[in-house]
Amino acid sequence: MTRHVRQWRLGHGNDKERQVPEGRRAREGRSVAAKHLTPEDLAERMGVPVMTVYAWNSRGGGPRYMKIGKHVRYKLADVEAWENRHYVEQVAVC
Repeated sequence: MTRHVRQWRLGHGNDKERQVPEGRRAREGRSVAAKHLTPEDLAERMGVPVMTVYAWNSRGGGPRYMKIGKHVRYKLADVEAWENRHYVEQVAVC
C-alpha cells in the first residue's frame, strides 16, 4: 500500500508531516462517500431548506433513505430514481 505524505497544522502553529495510508486518504475525500448523501447534501442538490428534507422524511414524499444509528443517508441511485419519477411530461395541445 502506498503512503502519501500530508502536512497538517498543530494548534500552536508548527507544521508537521505525517503518513496517511491510501485507504484512509480515499475515506477523507468524497470519492467513497459520494455514493451517499447527507440531508444537507440533498437539500443543496434540490435547492430547498434542510427542514424540507426532514419534513419529507417524517411525512413521506422524499427519496428513500437509510438510518445508520442517528444518521440519515440517501443512496445516490435512490435520489436519482426519485428525481426521475418527478419529471412532468409535456402534452402537445393542437
